Amino acid sequence: MTVQSRRICDYLDLLMPGLSRRRTPPRWPPDVFAISAFLLQTSGAYRIAAGNWPPSGKGAKWVPFIERVGGNWRASFSQKTPAPVSKWWTTLVHNKRLDISELPSCEPVCHALLQLLAAADVASVGAGIPTEPSDLDAFDLSAGTLLRKHEGTTLCDELANGPVRVLPKMHVPQNGLTIRSFSMHLALIAGNEILPKWFILPSSKPATELNVLVIPWPVKLSATDFSAVPRSKSVMRNLPKAFGFFSFQHQNRSNFSTQVLRLFQEAHEAVGPIDAVVLPECAISDSEYDEINSILLSQGVNLIAGVIGPKNDDGTTGNCVRYNIPLVGHEVPVRQAKHHRWKLDGSQIRTYRLEGQLNPSRSWWEHIPIEDRTLNFVALRPWLTMCALICEDLARPDPVGDVLRAVGPNLVIALLLDGPQLPSRWPSRYATVLADDPGCSVLTLTSSGMAQLSRPRYKRGYKENAKTIASWKDVRGNTLTIDLKSGDAAVLGIKIDKRREWTADGRNCGSVAGYPLLHWVHVLGNGRVLKRYDLRN
Repeated sequence: MTVQSRRICDYLDLLMPGLSRRRTPPRWPPDVFAISAFLLQTSGAYRIAAGNWPPSGKGAKWVPFIERVGGNWRASFSQKTPAPVSKWWTTLVHNKRLDISELPSCEPVCHALLQLLAAADVASVGAGIPTEPSDLDAFDLSAGTLLRKHEGTTLCDELANGPVRVLPKMHVPQNGLTIRSFSMHLALIAGNEILPKWFILPSSKPATELNVLVIPWPVKLSATDFSAVPRSKSVMRNLPKAFGFFSFQHQNRSNFSTQVLRLFQEAHEAVGPIDAVVLPECAISDSEYDEINSILLSQGVNLIAGVIGPKNDDGTTGNCVRYNIPLVGHEVPVRQAKHHRWKLDGSQIRTYRLEGQLNPSRSWWEHIPIEDRTLNFVALRPWLTMCALICEDLARPDPVGDVLRAVGPNLVIALLLDGPQLPSRWPSRYATVLADDPGCSVLTLTSSGMAQLSRPRYKRGYKENAKTIASWKDVRGNTLTIDLKSGDAAVLGIKIDKRREWTADGRNCGSVAGYPLLHWVHVLGNGRVLKRYDLRN
């Protein structure tokens, strides 16, 4: 049976066997959210709210009405569902034989689904968000229990093994109209191509600021750090001869752990407590990560780093981002592999002066494995959820893009092996897309060595740009570049700006949506602060 000819009951039973025969809805709001959002998205029926909302007879009273229904549902979820929720569910199952393609023209069912979605969303405020233990209610505790039970992959209960997942949500897109426009606290994620995971980081640190130390290691690279992989040893030997594979391994690894810890101590003395240390793509090895992390984690500091290696049995070299989630009494290691291989074309080979290592008449793919695809979200503060990406994962929106936009993390950190982070280059362009929708702040970071290796032909000023190792993009619209000049590292002072966001059905969050803004930058070098940039304006 084709998707176009399937009935609502077929989709309900796809989500959970026997669901179409239930006379009462699931008691757990995220389950009902998954059902209603999935049907509205699959049919496209949510668009009727753009011109025919609220339901007849409700008018301006609809928002307080739906907030009251959602609040009652949250308070009574373990015993019963509110009468309006049961009524909307009855409308849905009575029309379950309606073809999914006819749903947009069936106003009663559309209205029922939109109100089920909205009530479930209201009931789920704060689900999965760091909260003081004294402020947790029964709903919060149940949400936390389910996230732990499913290893952070979904807030669903009865629908946990179905084809959709529900995660907490940080931003409502304020442009365009998609299913993401209709929820404030819950995100729908369909399919299993990407496995999302949500982690909650307990923290007693100030709730309105974050100090991040960025270290652009390695400081030097050479063309010989890139090498061609013999065709007989490549992972895809059947590719046309116009394609090849390359490996990357920087040689200058002496005493780096000591340097990182020295810079961390200097940063702490200069600006106070440091919350996170960030290193670019392929900056360190697993053993170096373990050595540095063991010291930083004992001081409550998160190390977010691009890790290279080890070599796999098939000859590929691992490329991932690592960080640890410190929980009470233990820590959870996170390892997220890169989702796409870097392809070096002739233009890039000439820009990085790699002609002696790689033939510029061919295209060269990074010799890394394509592992299970995961995307991790870490709730660091009530207003701050972070997600890390590796280079091409920012540039290639499929398949992580839909998941990223659905959740809308406040801060995206992109670890790169790339040239200078200038406003005119590709990282800034892709960061702009996320800053516009759903509203993420984006930090991109490359190594000093790679930025200096980049020497575009026929372009002046590349030497002056070689120390522009990071950029920041947020809701203000401008790209802020971090230029080290003669420095070794930089501390970024990030503070919260809270704004009001609206859903497409007319609800608002009451000015609590968190937008991290870059307020200042301190450049470190020679054991002191070399320069301070105040970026508040």
